[in-house]
Amino acid sequence: MLLPNHLGRIVSASFSPDDSWVLTGSEDGAVIVSKASSGREVARLVPTKTNWIAVTPAGQFDTGSLEHFDGVHWLMPDDPLRPLSPEIFMRDYFEPNLLGRLLACHEAEASGKNAEACAEAFKPVRSLVSLNRIQPDVRIVSVKAGPTPYLAMVEVEASGKEDTAQKNGKTSTGVFDVRLFRDGQLVGQWPEPKEDAAAGDDLDAWRRASRVVMPAGGKARYTFPVRLAGGARGKKVTFTAYGFNEDRVKSTTATDDSYTVPQDIAVPARPRAYVVTVGVNEYENKGLRLNFAVADAEAIETALE
Repeated sequence: MLLPNHLGRIVSASFSPDDSWVLTGSEDGAVIVSKASSGREVARLVPTKTNWIAVTPAGQFDTGSLEHFDGVHWLMPDDPLRPLSPEIFMRDYFEPNLLGRLLACHEAEASGKNAEACAEAFKPVRSLVSLNRIQPDVRIVSVKAGPTPYLAMVEVEASGKEDTAQKNGKTSTGVFDVRLFRDGQLVGQWPEPKEDAAAGDDLDAWRRASRVVMPAGGKARYTFPVRLAGGARGKKVTFTAYGFNEDRVKSTTATDDSYTVPQDIAVPARPRAYVVTVGVNEYENKGLRLNFAVADAEAIETALE
């Protein structure tokens, strides 16, 4: 369960205008959103000094920044003295616009318009307690100049880990799906994704496609060739890397900001913009059907050519 450092006593309560929701506030600023008809908690909002986080009882969460979780941790009932950052569970549990989507799907179910709205809006998640919570080790070994000024060679090392103190019996893990970022932009994955690889929620297929094969020593290394931007001449570039364990729990993020883009890199090519034009004439509500949206989209496409 996701909790702040503590939950204070309830000091306020308020109903929604249609009396379908009740919000209770605690003295530490946390707000619980519950269904008025059943009292069941739907989500909890927790403010921090520099951020906020919304979380469901199942563990799905949303936040203003994935990089800062000051004062908010997951406390597992089988290991309550080891606080875990929600950020390490982002792969399967982070849900953008969580609260708005939750309220909308519950309203749809209550009105009878869509009895399975919430099931469609949110994929099922596994119990957090059952997850392998061991974080693999990923680090950036070096960043060196490549064969041309346009390239930097970033060497990353990954290794699995063992922790016999884990209470749920999952005491070791390998490394999966290592990712490298240049100034926040994804620039490489190891192993490289295959076009025919299964995607989505098939965990076994993901494991087969994304496992990092370990040599006898237990540590593997891979060098990413990373193309540099001409506009960054003479500037430092920040590389970050992380991977996942077998249950898609994220490793600690490794960072290296020691590399400076060479001054002799050529001026970048003229930038190119890609535009997708969309027009929708047909709607489920017949009263909203249009006669001009598709034609306008086609006209815009022709004009931009």
